[in-house]
Amino acid sequence: MIKFCNTLSSRCGIAQIYLGCVVTTTFLLFLTNLSGSNTELDQYGGWTGIKGKKTGFFHLE
Repeated sequence: MIKFCNTLSSRCGIAQIYLGCVVTTTFLLFLTNLSGSNTELDQYGGWTGIKGKKTGFFHLE
């Protein structure tokens, strides 16, 4: 396969880079779906595991 790609123009390199990007993106999406399936999120996508004291102001905990 390597010798075949060396005989072609740079299109083979672009195709390999594109395929690598597609495979990597698919793998990352698969991992994201596995890890985030059992967490509880609020309506804005935030984690509901920490409950802070309500001060009426924006603050971080």
